[in-house]
Amino acid sequence: MSNLKAADILIIQKMIEKKTKDKGLVWDFTNASFNDFVESYTGLDIYDDKYIAEDGGSKMKRLKMFLKVEENTYVIMLLQGISEYGKKRKYLCKSNIEELERYIRKLKKLEKNLKFDKSIFKSEKRVELLINDINEKVAKKQFELAIDRVHTFFKGYIEIICESKGISIHDKSLDALYGELLKYIHDNEIIEEGVTKDILSSSKKIMKSFDYARNNRSFAHTNDIMKQNEAEFLCLYIIDLYKFLSKINLEKDSSIE
Repeated sequence: MSNLKAADILIIQKMIEKKTKDKGLVWDFTNASFNDFVESYTGLDIYDDKYIAEDGGSKMKRLKMFLKVEENTYVIMLLQGISEYGKKRKYLCKSNIEELERYIRKLKKLEKNLKFDKSIFKSEKRVELLINDINEKVAKKQFELAIDRVHTFFKGYIEIICESKGISIHDKSLDALYGELLKYIHDNEIIEEGVTKDILSSSKKIMKSFDYARNNRSFAHTNDIMKQNEAEFLCLYIIDLYKFLSKINLEKDSSIE
């Protein structure tokens, strides 16, 4: 649930309604274009049942429910979209845009660990947006958030792949799961090049350190944060490793599809 208050959401509603013809609508969006708009900024489906309010499921009611129930990360993404679209279409005045920016800054200050939903891997757009979010946090030197997010993201991906191959994931660390996945890759000769095998084998050593970094050097625990250059290298390395693994057809016959 986001940290926007009911009064904040009401103000956002009033901003939009000033340039909306009929009650329940959102600017000039049709059902289809509204869904495309929300999906393009957040990767989420605004017509999911969880966004239906008790008194109905109009576009405005769905928008208000989204702003209420989603995590700060996704609310920030959508508010940025509303600000950009409203500015481009001249639906928002300067003071409206400044107000939205204040909400975005407020939510960013309160942004912590992201609750992870493995269904993200069913949507290339959601994966893309999450990776962009991690890269943005790295660029802004918010390494404590980036480390936790990339660890949660990568472990979730490895868990899904392991489950699809019949590998138990119960109560296992990323280090243990990654080792079992590498064994599967080796036993089934999925990788042919010797140098690639060596690189993947060496990456196994990193996972134990990655588990430690996440559990002891990020927001997951109240210890000292990892040094910036080390955190940046780690985050970018894991993202590149994910991109490689996602290209070698490990998802085939898995629950991701």
